[in-house]
Amino acid sequence: MRARAYIDGFNLYHGALEGRVGCKWLDLRAMCQELLAGANVDLVRYFTARVGSAGGEPASPQRQDVYWGAL
Repeated sequence: MRARAYIDGFNLYHGALEGRVGCKWLDLRAMCQELLAGANVDLVRYFTARVGSAGGEPASPQRQDVYWGAL
């Protein structure tokens, strides 16, 4: 079976990754393949919005740029 994955970045972060330092550099394709065992994941799309520097985290946009570059 063929499968495609569409990931909402904010839901992924706040639902599974926030506060878990070792999971920040998650391999999204590998995660989808594991969750959809038995399927051939042929497409992974990651959607999110630009984060702001509000809330006392002025480096957030720069960290997001690094993450996007890695993806």
